[in-house]
Amino acid sequence: MLASGEKLMYEVLPADAGRRIRQLLASRLGLSRALIQRLRENNRVKLNEQAVYLTQFAQAGDLISVDLVFDETSAIVPEAMDLNVIFEDADFLVLNKPPGILVHPVGVHNSGTLANGVMYRWQQQGIASKFRPIHRIDRYTSGVVVVGKNQFAHQALYKQLSEHCVDRVYLGLVQEHLTPLKGTIDAPIARDPKSIIARCVADTGQSAITHYEVIRTYQDISLLKLRLTTGRTHQIRVHLSYIGHPLLGDTLYGGTVSHLKRQALHSFKFGFVHPRTKQKVCFTAPLPPDLLQIIRGQSVTN
Repeated sequence: MLASGEKLMYEVLPADAGRRIRQLLASRLGLSRALIQRLRENNRVKLNEQAVYLTQFAQAGDLISVDLVFDETSAIVPEAMDLNVIFEDADFLVLNKPPGILVHPVGVHNSGTLANGVMYRWQQQGIASKFRPIHRIDRYTSGVVVVGKNQFAHQALYKQLSEHCVDRVYLGLVQEHLTPLKGTIDAPIARDPKSIIARCVADTGQSAITHYEVIRTYQDISLLKLRLTTGRTHQIRVHLSYIGHPLLGDTLYGGTVSHLKRQALHSFKFGFVHPRTKQKVCFTAPLPPDLLQIIRGQSVTN
């Protein structure tokens, strides 16, 4: 695959000679059926710089080009915001979200979200695109958030997520010391019938798997590295409460009340195969000041 700005290009190999353009868009460029249909309807696919029917057969050496730029409208109101940008290219915007703000507008909270700030940034850059978060983290969870800048990027990452090919690592501070120091929590999660917000472990729930490892222990807390196989709502919070070690400050799931005004959870790393370059990329965000302050107030035991 060749990349040129916001276009995808593919030079047809001898092995692909005689295949239809539509087939190559799916197999070689990894485009979804919905995106291929949208490209067809908007005449965004060319063969050797000429308009082409997607049922046409390709020959070795032909150059297929795909224009991914669509002018899209959004109901999200742009708002100037000081965004902490980790990375940005034609396909993705990677941010370090501070605790206390929502990723996306919900209910009456239609301003002051990460989405509002992103839309303003794109407005200033002349980009008319929808806000497509690849994953969402809780309002009071900090750290890495990846946003797709086009339908191609979003559908490609959604596929990797559904196939459990994305490397998602969180850091969390929990109460007391865990034994064993490393393990897997495999417990299905469902809505808590007693709450409109909370989730709980239940046999009727969706499969949920969290891997944990104790990085360091302190006086009465532990710092964990948590890797997700699945991505259920509140998964880490529910699972840690289920094993008797809720996150510090997570009063919804049994965490002790402290001067920390949120659950002690941080999205530390997000790694995936970039759908355009086919190279593995990985983005990280350091622990924020409020969690570092908790750690500095503790003496290390290991």
